[in-house]
Amino acid sequence: MKIIHLRDQYLRVSFVYFLLKGFRKYEHWVACREIITRDLKLYPYGKIIKTSRLFSFTWLLDKFLTVKMKFKARPVNDWVAYYQLLKEEADILVLHAHMGPQGYYAIPLAEKLKKNLFVTFYGSDMSDVPKLPGWDERYHTLFHKAARIIVEGEFMKGKIVELGCPAHKVAVVRIGIPLGDIPFSYRKRPVGGEPLRILMCANFYPKKGFLRALEAFRIMLGKGFSFQAQIVGSGPQEQQMKEYVNANGLASRVTFLGSRTLPQIYQLSQNMHLFFHPSETAPDGGSEGGAPTIILEMQALGLPVIATTHADIPHIIPEANHFLAAEYDAKGLVQQFERLLAMDDWNALSDRGLKFVTEYHSNIACAARLEELYAQYNKTS
Repeated sequence: MKIIHLRDQYLRVSFVYFLLKGFRKYEHWVACREIITRDLKLYPYGKIIKTSRLFSFTWLLDKFLTVKMKFKARPVNDWVAYYQLLKEEADILVLHAHMGPQGYYAIPLAEKLKKNLFVTFYGSDMSDVPKLPGWDERYHTLFHKAARIIVEGEFMKGKIVELGCPAHKVAVVRIGIPLGDIPFSYRKRPVGGEPLRILMCANFYPKKGFLRALEAFRIMLGKGFSFQAQIVGSGPQEQQMKEYVNANGLASRVTFLGSRTLPQIYQLSQNMHLFFHPSETAPDGGSEGGAPTIILEMQALGLPVIATTHADIPHIIPEANHFLAAEYDAKGLVQQFERLLAMDDWNALSDRGLKFVTEYHSNIACAARLEELYAQYNKTS
């Protein structure tokens, strides 16, 4: 039996790739309309079905109308392109769309093929998309038609139910990471005049809280903290962040590294003391939805994490390792740095973090949980 994973563009994100690597049952294929060469190199996966050039015009029209003309939904639904790919496949068990809008656009395909539709929500599709014109109604249609809605945590489950999804359709499947590919090492608390080396990594959007982080760094500078922060990423707030750094005497303490691949981030982390990720609800209501996957990876690497109580973040860090401040609280974040630096046994922090992600976030275990849900729709089992 086959599971068909539906994406506009091939993968684009690491956590779908991690899931694909974790599956042990069924035959898993990715169906998409566009493949970017860079993504194939970052996420090599052999079972890909791509729509034919016959539908290139539809793809270009969608791009033009949604990107250039700012349409809030595709005026041309692409389900026909996928139907031409899949109509001869008799052994499909489930269509699994990744991201809420992709799920909505897949409804006619699932109905035409007479297959059950799973949809995984990841964050912005839950917090941002429902605010766009027409999407509240579209999501209600999706929640009615889909067999299962998958989310990564209990906070996100509550939010999906608030949007109108029946609770019995929502299943929590945690985000999985490939622990065998992530090199663990212990971290030692800085001693003497050694600066605290801080790693940050995300796209520079308001919900990531990076301007709040810089405010915390300003306070730390005033308190005489010795630290060096390295920030990986890019995005719309980059210029504002750099201006803040220059205006507040942080230029010698904060370094912007631009974008990096995951292996490069793992390598960079080897020389770091901790990871800092102060997510917060953005002014427009945007949020992580669940929790950033990078926090899981950093714990697997052995890094203590300082973060916030935003969304599902408290649920992906063991409670004994909670160095969490409230959202928007720069002074509270500084207090978490002080708490962490006062601790002697950093090895215990690293051990707890690794044990937690191994028990709850192995991509093999998370994929097995999802395959249990698929099996419920296998009439031959």
